[in-house]
Amino acid sequence: MNAKYHTLEQKLERLKEQVIHLQEMKKGIEKPSDLEKNFQKEAVVERLFQIALEALLDIGRMVISIENLPRPEENDEIFQVLSKANIISEDFSKRAFGMGRFRNILVHGYMIIKPERVFENLQRLKLFEEFISFIAQYLEKKI
Repeated sequence: MNAKYHTLEQKLERLKEQVIHLQEMKKGIEKPSDLEKNFQKEAVVERLFQIALEALLDIGRMVISIENLPRPEENDEIFQVLSKANIISEDFSKRAFGMGRFRNILVHGYMIIKPERVFENLQRLKLFEEFISFIAQYLEKKI
């Protein structure tokens, strides 16, 4: 197997692991205040999101590089580029918009991370699963 696809598969596995952990953490979180009450849980969820988003965006950049697609200037543009190349759907691209920004907030601490924002993103875990499915389909065609 080509090294670039092997690396892509490894990153995809890492993303899957993080999504599983986030799904497990989500079970005990029914409202934003559940995060506010438990600093450790909030910190773990934020870190899991950071790792998952880094993996997701890295995968997107890798596919863009492999396919020699236009380089996005911002994280959220990754979804648009992949959509235009028919690697992910346009609908998904629109729904995923904002994930790159959430990653920046987590990584760079542009603002205080509000539990409501973390909770909102916990409700959107299906987006990660959809992305995983799109990339798995992409890999099936390439390998």
